[in-house]
Amino acid sequence: MPRDYRRLLAYSWPVRIGLGLVFLYSSFPKLQDVAGTVRNVQAYNVLPEPLAQAYGYVLPFAELGLGLLLVLGLFTRLAALGGAALLGSFIVAIGINLARGDHPECGCFSVAGESALDWTTLARDVVLLAGMALPFFDRGSRLSLDRWIAGEPPGGEGDSTVRADERAD
Repeated sequence: MPRDYRRLLAYSWPVRIGLGLVFLYSSFPKLQDVAGTVRNVQAYNVLPEPLAQAYGYVLPFAELGLGLLLVLGLFTRLAALGGAALLGSFIVAIGINLARGDHPECGCFSVAGESALDWTTLARDVVLLAGMALPFFDRGSRLSLDRWIAGEPPGGEGDSTVRADERAD
């Protein structure tokens, strides 16, 4: 693994926690109005009606679960992969709407009254998706339950971001 990439992994844990907090923050208004979330997903007009409805019902719970897993550092790689898939689906849906010239309400951090889709929405989700690479590729970052379950110290000498066998590079 390139030395610069290992140094970048030292920032995995704050990025992981930040991404988790974004998902948690996004989930709360959707959990309070799941029917509104379904309407927002349908307004994107990307999925067939039955799939849009199912996606809308699952979305708030998926964001809540992924947010909790990322903040806690539990099943981190799986949570990062799930978060990347979710963000990828957002990017595709936003891109399709922007390409068509449609600008429905984002529904990103609220159910109603939020701004319409634009290129900054797409750029934000691309940045969040890129951020998912750090927790995905880090094997047990600091402040994670994954590390605690594996019986490793919470940080310091045994830190997985730069292991002893890699320091010789």
